[in-house]
Formats: sequence, C-alpha cells, structure tokens
Amino acid sequence: MLSEVELVVVNTGPLVSLGRVGALEIIGRLPIRFLIPSEVADEIQAGAKLGHPVVVPEWVQVVRLAGPVSGIVASVLDAGEAAVN
Repeated sequence: MLSEVELVVVNTGPLVSLGRVGALEIIGRLPIRFLIPSEVADEIQAGAKLGHPVVVPEWVQVVRLAGPVSGIVASVLDAGEAAVN
C-alpha cells in the first residue's frame, strides 16, 4: 500500500537557514511535499536581489492563498509569516 505524502508549509526562515548551511539538497530528498505561499517566494526573491544566496528550490511548490490573510495576523507578522499562518 502506498503511503500518503506529507505536506509541509514552510516560511522563509527555515529555507534561508537550510540554504546557508548547504542542507537544501538533503531536505529536498525527503518524502515530503513542501509548499510555500507566493508571499514567501517573494521574500526569498527579494533577498536574492540583495545578495543573499538562497533561492526557491525546485522541489518547493509555490501556491497562492485561497483567500486574504486575516487583518489581525497581517498587522503583527510580515507577509510571508502571515501567509503561512
């Protein structure tokens, strides 16, 4: 019987941290499907433009939110963190 693939939604911080220690390739081999909201992808791309070496790995699927982020959440978190919550 095939097991169901686990879905994990990731924020910017873990991807940046894993990229800095060279572990993105290892994480990408796990039997897990990683998702990031487009807001997280935007944060990573903005960091790359500033010279940070991390980019969105090919094994990460970028998804758009189905609805708007709660105003309360958006008022205390940055765009990527709010989108993950």
